[in-house]
Amino acid sequence: MSSEACLSCEGIERYLGEEEERVHALRGVSLDIEPGSVHAVVGPSGCGKSSLLYILGLLDLPDAGCVSIESEPVSQLNDDELARRRSKFIGFIFQFHFLMEDFTAQENVMIPMRKLGQLSDGEMLERAAGLLEAVGLGDKLRRPSRHLANNSVWQSPGRWPMIQKSF
Repeated sequence: MSSEACLSCEGIERYLGEEEERVHALRGVSLDIEPGSVHAVVGPSGCGKSSLLYILGLLDLPDAGCVSIESEPVSQLNDDELARRRSKFIGFIFQFHFLMEDFTAQENVMIPMRKLGQLSDGEMLERAAGLLEAVGLGDKLRRPSRHLANNSVWQSPGRWPMIQKSF
């Protein structure tokens, strides 16, 4: 694992199912993700993409191997500590719309900021506006998310990693 990596895994193994249906979903996966980098996990259906993302996102544990955040192993932490690390370091862009319909785009972006509790209301409003501007939605920040066009919803950074402390 690289000392510059913000997220690493080494030798990740994951089995799914029981007995005859048991599948070896991940076989010795190792990777280092450096700060500011962008990655895509691609492959055919059933190849282990979601299993890997769940493990890297601290939502599931590997059967073998190690996940580290900022060079600190996290695979053996208890549920409360995993939840704290997930809240602080991990962000998700979901495949489906997980936006609060009655919240504005700006309010949706502020949800993880409020959870972290590190910014004042004014700082959160300013940061959310800047993030929406950065992805071309600056003119829609006060629009309820239910009124955004589908392509805008897919771009909307509600619960995006860039909102949270960047690696």
